[in-house]
Amino acid sequence: MPEGSPKINPVSIYSSKSSCVDAYNSIIKAEYKRNGAEEVTDPYLVSAFLLMKDLPFLYDLIYREFPYAYNSNSGTFGRISCVKLFDPQKKSDEKTYLRSNPKTKYYESECIYKYPDGFILPIFSALLEWMEIKGNKVQWKMPSPSASIETKLQKFTEMFIAVSIKDNDYNPQSVGKNSGAYMIMRQTFQYNF
Repeated sequence: MPEGSPKINPVSIYSSKSSCVDAYNSIIKAEYKRNGAEEVTDPYLVSAFLLMKDLPFLYDLIYREFPYAYNSNSGTFGRISCVKLFDPQKKSDEKTYLRSNPKTKYYESECIYKYPDGFILPIFSALLEWMEIKGNKVQWKMPSPSASIETKLQKFTEMFIAVSIKDNDYNPQSVGKNSGAYMIMRQTFQYNF
């Protein structure tokens, strides 16, 4: 990345979205200043922007698949108090059941569970570990990050669920603000690609 690019604490993705916007603006302003025009030409930035198109899909995929990974590792995701579940056989109520299928954030794909982002942002943030700089380009280390998520999310989240979710009393706010949760997921993704 360009020299002087700000470092972002991964917890900021959850707890301080404005600091992420500020960091982005700082990078873009530095690029405009370097170019003498409002144009992005730095090959690192151009390639990073090209990767950004994958991120909404990957976020939605993690959101949709995480409850199943949780259930495979640890039991019943739907019993966590902040989780709501769509089950057409059950009567809708404000605490547990939904009247209709919830949708993912970006592509609005139907899913079964609705829950706060704090449970998955440490996982999403760890995607950084599957990126590399090769030559003067930011790229994925693998041909299909989505395939790895689909086939390995259960394995990747086993420790995260035990240490980050259960030890934070199933509180998504605490998980989303816990730097240890981000570290666990980054290390897991770093050694498993």
